[in-house]
Amino acid sequence: MGGRRDAASAVLVRPLPADEAESDDRRLAVTMTGREFFSLQRLAAHYGLPRRAVLERLVWWADHSVVQSFGEDDAAFNRYLHRVTENN
Repeated sequence: MGGRRDAASAVLVRPLPADEAESDDRRLAVTMTGREFFSLQRLAAHYGLPRRAVLERLVWWADHSVVQSFGEDDAAFNRYLHRVTENN
């Protein structure tokens, strides 16, 4: 489990890569259990980041990891991208 811990820490200490698509900000209302809420507060305090930055960096990291796992499988990558519009 040390590798995952190290990876999450590495993500939280670096700024996000530039948004080449220059996407607009979107509002997200989230309800979470107390455990995750307090975990988010601890992460934000530990890394000196706003909660928004912690969430953005962790979501970017998870998405980037999934995209990288597809390798050269363009069909899998396209299915991943198109699920957003189909399921929402």
